[in-house]
This record gives sequence, structure tokens and C-alpha cells, in this order.
Amino acid sequence: MPKWWYTPVGGQGGTEFSFAYPNYPVTKVETWTTTYLMGIRVTFIDGDVSPVYGRETGTKKTLELSYGERMTHVSHRTWGPSDPERKMEGIEIGTEKGQLLNAMPSSRLPGSYDSTAILGSGLMIGILGRADNMGVHRLGIAVLEELEHVVVNMNYLAFPDGGISDVSVNNYTLDNRQSDKEGSITIDDTESVTNSATTERTWGESLSVSASVGGKVFGIGVEGSTEFTATDQTMESSSYSKTRETHVGMTVGVPPGKKYTVTVLYYKGSFRVTFRPSFVLQLKGGFTVSWPMDAPQPISGVASGNLVTTVLDVTNTPAGEIPGPLPSPPKAVPGEDKDEKIKK
Repeated sequence: MPKWWYTPVGGQGGTEFSFAYPNYPVTKVETWTTTYLMGIRVTFIDGDVSPVYGRETGTKKTLELSYGERMTHVSHRTWGPSDPERKMEGIEIGTEKGQLLNAMPSSRLPGSYDSTAILGSGLMIGILGRADNMGVHRLGIAVLEELEHVVVNMNYLAFPDGGISDVSVNNYTLDNRQSDKEGSITIDDTESVTNSATTERTWGESLSVSASVGGKVFGIGVEGSTEFTATDQTMESSSYSKTRETHVGMTVGVPPGKKYTVTVLYYKGSFRVTFRPSFVLQLKGGFTVSWPMDAPQPISGVASGNLVTTVLDVTNTPAGEIPGPLPSPPKAVPGEDKDEKIKK
């Protein structure tokens, strides 16, 4: 089965034309009608415009299609007993958003014949047929074949920046000033942290086929408190919530005559960025078609980091003052983060 097809209707008069591109959806259809369909022209998402096949004579009708707006029906009307006299009398196109292009004459000719097109996916990618200065003799609306799966790629226009603050988990203090032996503070903390993002469903997720989303899950670095990180992941949806457990376990020695405080915290930040989705359409016949980026859309969410520790020597610190941290102790080997859920 080919990746696209069309249902040709009409006669063999005029000159053959073809203006169809499977990698670019049609965004506008223009027609001119008198007693017959006199002319037709299409515009693609990249701004490419076909010639007027036939001529610009009669009543003009225009259908504006949003990105990926699917046709739900296409009706043709032809007139003529046989080739080469048979011509296109008119065409009607309806879409899933309730739009209707009625390029039919106000009255039908005796002996005219109605037919409907096979629409496959309903995604229009061009026109083919035959036409000349007398009008459109033959016409077919080119469509992609039925869809099997859609891959959505989220192309980010900016990276999150700022808006990060610390979240306290625990404070441990040992006052060893009255002892001549070394003491220790044992830290064993586990916290559930969430990285989430919300956006309107992309066009590819609105189709009645399975979809996978290649995007970024934003987080915050283990050491840094002011920078976001990003991990490329494949998800079921462009909106997601991922909760995981992060753990820190360690022992900090406190020398004789010293007082130490250990803080355990993680960093959390909110973000709002913009991305443009692009789509890879996997067709039932095994073909793959890549479509260009759709309009930008915002995505907002929350990013969290892993647990971090800070060791403070507060032996000689007056009440109310916070000293600078001591050099970080050797890191314990972190436990595995456990994914609890990924939801749409």
C-alpha cells in the first residue's frame, strides 16, 4: 500500500497536473465555480502555493485548514456522458472541526453524477487531476494513508532559568565541646520528589492512534542550587508527573571540642518555557512521514533535585549567625532512584 493516494474523478480533457507533498500538510484550498468547477489552488504549511489549475472565473470559495485538520468527507459531482466531455461540476469538503467548503453550482446539470472519495487518514497533502482554460476536467484530493502511531518531538525554544529555592528536610546537630573523644552524626534521609510539566495536548496526541512523546524531564543538579538540568526521555504524553525517591546516608565525624550541624535539603524550582512540536507519522503500510513543526505552545511545571548535605562548624558561632559550610565529606554511594508513577 502506498504512503498516500487519491480518488480520481472526471474525464480526460485538459492537461495533467500534480501538486502533492506527503511531508507538508495543506493549509488552504481555494476554488472558483460557475456551472462547472473552473479552478482550484492549494497552499501548504511552508507557504508554498500551487498554480491555479483551470482559471479564476466564477464564485470563489476558500477553506482554511489548521495544522493537521482532518477531512471527514469529500464529495465530487461530475457531468458528461463519457470522455472527453466529462468534467468536474463541483466539489464539497467537510472537516472534523465542522468546516465546509461547498464548491458546487447553485443548480445541478441533468445527468450529473455524485461520488465520494476514500479519505484514508483524512490528512490532505495536495491535489492531482487534469485542467485547462475551460475548467477542471478531473480531480483527486491526495491524502496520507491511515495512521498507525505518532511520535511527538518537543523542540524547546528556551531553557528554564531562575526561580529555584531550597527545601529543608532535616537538621542534625552534635555538641561535642565537652568531650575529649570524637563523636559522629549519622544521616539517613529519604524524600519523595516530583518533576512535573503541564501543557495542552499536542496535535499528535489528539489523534485516535497511539502516541509517544520525545521530550525533556527538567530537574536540578545534585550540587548546584541555581541551575536546571534536563534529561531526554520518551513519555506517553507531553504532560507528565514523575515521582521518585532520593536518599542520602552518611556519617559525619565531630572532633573533640567541636559542635557541628548538618543540614539535609533539596532544591526545587518552577519553570515556564516554550516548545514547538514536530511529528513523525507512522503509517499502517509501514511508511514513515515527517511533518514540520507546529505553532509554539507553553509548558510549565516543577523541577526537583536530589538530597544534598551541608556540614557547618557552629562551635564559635554566636546565636542567630550561620557560618559557611565545611568542605563536603566523601559522598556515599547513592541508592537507586525509584520511579513511582508516570501519568498523563
